[in-house]
Parts: sequence; structure tokens; C-alpha cells
Amino acid sequence: MDSCLGTDAVVLGNMAAAVEKKDMRIFLTGIFIFMWMSPAHAWSLHHDEESGLADYNRGTELYKQEKYDEAIGSLQKALLSDDPALVQKAHYNLGNALKEQGKLDEAVDQYRRALAFAPNNEEAHANLAGALRDLHRLEDAVAHYRLAVALSPDSAQTHYNLGTALQDQGKLEEAVVCLRQAV
Repeated sequence: MDSCLGTDAVVLGNMAAAVEKKDMRIFLTGIFIFMWMSPAHAWSLHHDEESGLADYNRGTELYKQEKYDEAIGSLQKALLSDDPALVQKAHYNLGNALKEQGKLDEAVDQYRRALAFAPNNEEAHANLAGALRDLHRLEDAVAHYRLAVALSPDSAQTHYNLGTALQDQGKLEEAVVCLRQAV
């Protein structure tokens, strides 16, 4: 298949999807591409739509390499994506990178933003609770640990974390119950 036809197929596919989703912005962009742009420029535009995923993947890989400053930069670029699921994951991973740097207030903000996209994300609740606990905001931490336990009742780690946060609050009887469930 020649590259011009390949680009045309991509644009047509995006236009068809836009019609199904009733997204006139994408549909009109496709018409503009066909009428006015060269095939090479059209392909570069399509590639730009995928750059959010590339930024997210780069940020995640840099995080794994403990290059947190660079990871934060890539993950912040991924936040510009039009894909809500990708933006949610970028907020979550950005929270993790910021927490590793000790920027707990910023991490809390990113976890809250991730939860705005996916309120039933057990890991985001657990990590938010951990950051809140590190900030000595125990009541908020316990509330999010409780949500994490409700979303993932078989998670021994989450029961343990809830138990130790309750212990920090001086609620020893309740802490013991949670810690027993962790074993």
C-alpha cells in the first residue's frame, strides 16, 4: 500500500469513528485534511494525536528507572491527550512520581485528579491515603484506605495500611481487626 493511501485510510477511519461518536470536530478535521493538506502533513497530524500515549509510555518508563524529574515532564505532556483513560493514568503516575520526590501536596492533587476520572480506582485511593498519611492528615487517609478496602476487600496490603493508619489515630481495637484481616 502506498503511503498516501495508508494516510487516507487512517483519516477515513478517524472520520468514520467521529461520525459514530457524533464528534463533529474530528469529522471536520478529516474533511480539512482531505481538502487542503498534503498526505505527509496529514500523517504527521495523525501521529501528533498519538503523542499523548508516547509521552505517557515514556514517563512510565522513566519512572521505573527512577528518573522522576524526566518522568514528570513526560507525564505532564500526556495530560494534554484527548483520551480520558490516558489522562487518568497520567495523573495517577504523576502522583506517584511526585510522591517519590517528597512533593506530597502535589501528589495528593494528582491522585485526586486521577480519581475524578476513575472514582473506583483502588490503587489511586490507596496511594492518596498513603500521601495523606505522610502529611499527617490521618482522618482523610483512613477514609481513603476504607474506600480502597471496599473496592478490593482481598488486598492484604490495603487492610494492613488501614490498620496501621487506625493505630496512628489511637483506634487500637479497630486497628487489630484490620491487621488480622491482612494476615
